[in-house]
Amino acid sequence: MDILTKLPETETTAAATTPGRSYQPPPAMDSEKVDELEEIIGYKFNDRNLIEQAMTHPSFVRGNRNSSYDRLEYLGDSIISVLFTKLHYFEYSNFSSGHLTPLRASNIDSEKLARVAIKHHLHTYLRHNKPLLEDQIKKFSSDILEYPLHSTGLIEVPKVLADIVESTIGAVFVDSNCCFETVWTVFKDILEPIIDAKTLKRHPMTELCEICQKNSLKVKMVDSWAQNSSIHVYVGDKLLGTGTYLLKKEVAQNRAAKSALNNLADMGITMTTVPERKPVTTPVDVNNINDEPRTSTPIEVEKLEETLGYKFNNQSLIEQALTHSSYADDINSHYDRLEYIGDSVLTALFTKLHYFLYPQLSSGRLTPLRASNIDTEKLARAAVRHGLHTYLRHDKPLLQDQKEQKERKDKAKLKADREKKAKEQAQKQREAIEAAQRSRRLDAAEAQLKADQLTEESLLAGRGIMFYRLLEAVPFQGNGDKIKLPPSCFNELSDQGAFDKGPLYFQLSPVNEEGSLNTNAADQGSHRTTHSGVLEFTAEEGFVGLPPHVWQNLFAIDTLTSHMIEIRYAWLPKGTYAKLQPDRVGFSDLPNHKAILETSLRQHATLSQGDLFTVNYGELTYKLRVLELKPSTSVSVLETDIEVDIISPDSAAEQSEKNVLKPLTFGEPDSGIVDEGNYMYYKFSVDNDIWEIVSSGAARVEVRIDAETDGGDTDLYVSRHPLIFPTQHQHEWSSYDIGSKALIIASTDKNFTAGTYSIGIYGFKGKTKYHVSVSVQDDCNRTVGQQAVSSSSSTEMDTVECKNCKRHIPSRTISLHEAYCSRHNVVCQHAGCGVVLRVEEAKNHVHCDKCGQAFQQGEMEKHMKVFHEPVRCPCGIVLEKEQMVQHQASSCPLRLIVCRFCGDMVQAGSSAADARDRMRGLCEHEGVCGSRTAPCDSCGRSVMLKDMDIHHIAVHQKN
Repeated sequence: MDILTKLPETETTAAATTPGRSYQPPPAMDSEKVDELEEIIGYKFNDRNLIEQAMTHPSFVRGNRNSSYDRLEYLGDSIISVLFTKLHYFEYSNFSSGHLTPLRASNIDSEKLARVAIKHHLHTYLRHNKPLLEDQIKKFSSDILEYPLHSTGLIEVPKVLADIVESTIGAVFVDSNCCFETVWTVFKDILEPIIDAKTLKRHPMTELCEICQKNSLKVKMVDSWAQNSSIHVYVGDKLLGTGTYLLKKEVAQNRAAKSALNNLADMGITMTTVPERKPVTTPVDVNNINDEPRTSTPIEVEKLEETLGYKFNNQSLIEQALTHSSYADDINSHYDRLEYIGDSVLTALFTKLHYFLYPQLSSGRLTPLRASNIDTEKLARAAVRHGLHTYLRHDKPLLQDQKEQKERKDKAKLKADREKKAKEQAQKQREAIEAAQRSRRLDAAEAQLKADQLTEESLLAGRGIMFYRLLEAVPFQGNGDKIKLPPSCFNELSDQGAFDKGPLYFQLSPVNEEGSLNTNAADQGSHRTTHSGVLEFTAEEGFVGLPPHVWQNLFAIDTLTSHMIEIRYAWLPKGTYAKLQPDRVGFSDLPNHKAILETSLRQHATLSQGDLFTVNYGELTYKLRVLELKPSTSVSVLETDIEVDIISPDSAAEQSEKNVLKPLTFGEPDSGIVDEGNYMYYKFSVDNDIWEIVSSGAARVEVRIDAETDGGDTDLYVSRHPLIFPTQHQHEWSSYDIGSKALIIASTDKNFTAGTYSIGIYGFKGKTKYHVSVSVQDDCNRTVGQQAVSSSSSTEMDTVECKNCKRHIPSRTISLHEAYCSRHNVVCQHAGCGVVLRVEEAKNHVHCDKCGQAFQQGEMEKHMKVFHEPVRCPCGIVLEKEQMVQHQASSCPLRLIVCRFCGDMVQAGSSAADARDRMRGLCEHEGVCGSRTAPCDSCGRSVMLKDMDIHHIAVHQKN
């Protein structure tokens, strides 16, 4: 089968995954975007997967590079090269390969193709995970406005733009069954404007070297790009050009050459003063001049065709292909132009062959494979093996003795002239050379001094450890401040003995990729320095994984771009003092908030002044700013005791009423407005004095809400700390009455003790204006001096039971009572009720069909919605209200508990994994948290927290 002309039957777009690595294919591109791309290109794809692959950057499919445009770009690069080679070959029949090559290069280089991508908006369809790319494209789009056709290397080009044009060409080539004509028809207009011989601009470096060579001027490039991002061009001993560019050395070099050309033009030295090279002739070697007339030697074409296995329609082509330039002066009589087009065609053929033959190989592996098949040695071996060299017509005879002698004399004369000229210029140039050398030595010494100072500072900061890396930051989900480094960092640190010096700490600083000239005050404020520990050495080489805490302290909160950061090893002292400030009110309301803070700091290795770190309490999140640290602005928090001061939030900061506890004082009501579906929270404290009164039974606590808004309604929830924000399903007391409502909390309630309580007012319906109060109410059921009535007094009287209301009525009035009672009273016949109602009240008296409770007719709708409407727990279970309250209080894995070991409000989790933990009644979190060790107060032995009570009993006989 001819693999060069027929597609393999295997799926061309399938990408083989690397064995042992899991891979998820990228999501399909939106069909509307594919339609838009087809309209822009002017081609309808048979296999739409090809255009999706052509618009997929390798960063978008990290699991499999072959699902990106990598291979299509490799194929399209050779296809566009052969198309322009063919175009110029036939359009410029009098141009040699030396003139055709730069003409082709100007039409297929990165800048030209990037302009095509911008012109047709192809970059807007690119799928990638390169956040910096958008800024690079914007900068390129603005830079090209200064150069309408081509900048000749004076601006930086995002190569990705050229890649997607080449990959799109490759996609059309594969989809059209490898038809070159179809590709050219589709892309001929897209690639406009095509640079021709008239509009071709010479490269600044090429033009500068040629001008200086023709005018016998010595040009020298002084490279100081590593020091100050600059390149200097000296012509003779005079500085004529300087180019500066921070991000790419080649751009700085081209700008320096362009500056030198402009200065030469001001001096009257331009290309117009240099004799023009005519592309219609071929340079002739004077040593090969044969004065005798040459007769054309015919080539045995038939024999050569038999060797090649091809019958030529135009036999003059094969004769031209085997004629050396020394044999014929005419550009179209020797193989120069045919060799130019043949090189491009051969490259395209092997590119196509390997693309389909090795679908699992990336472009990085296909390129050396192709090069090994088309390099000079490989093709020379083919020529010798098939005897093609025997057909070559050339004129390279051995030089005669007279010509050798003449050549020696000419060379000696040229050498003498050069030496004489050099001696004349030596004196003038010596001082300039010595001055330049002195300047370079001073610059080198200064640079070395700075490098030595930086090394000394790094060694001093690292206590003898010198570690520095420049890595690309990628986020990962984790707690604390510990980062992930590549494995090579482990080896470097281990070789220096860093692990023997204790915990590892690193200083992290972002690198400003836009350069100092584009940095404004706002940018500087969002980038700073912080410190971290290390979690593991498993990151990909060239990358560093940053947890959310480190990411938010290095970069802007809303940034989605990736950044380069500097990582240096640092030694940090143990912290002794920290001043912290919450970002909003409410943190001090957390029960035992310093213990919660201590638990959060266990996940950190360092603190830096200015850092913002997060403290979680159940579902609540607080951010605390580090205002001051001692003894340094950056400290270690491992194995140390730190004195912590927490100051009030900034009064100027925007405060939200959500999740804020307003204090309530006994007997002093407060008012507010709550919207439907929202909560308003209050807190009150029951001190020892009030508790003594309530616990004696002489009083009780009443929480009351009086609603003012008609049509609105609220629900009332009360909880005891540590549950500081009661909700519909997490509370201890509740009231769902319509309108005003009151909760009576007495000493008989086992959950009621001295302490702090929270009130939650939930907007059940509409917007409600309310008054809330908490008070102590007397609980005296009898007046002073009142005597108890004997329970048997009713039986001692002459009474008869009423048949209607079942009450005992004196026998002398029973007839009158029954007549009145039967007309005005009705007994509820619902099982277990039996309440006696007035006739007019009986119409509004109803019972719930599910629970049997009695209500007024207007209360039934709210009762059904609150108590019997199924609700979904965040853990996934669906229950009614009563069961949901019980579920979230006792068995929900997401319920909040106070850990008996760390004292934090945390999610309980599922059942403990260890059977002994389950027997102790520990939840999943407590089983893990209790596995931490602490020294015994009596013997100092390290014992797990959950075994400490057993240790005290078994070892120290303490109960």
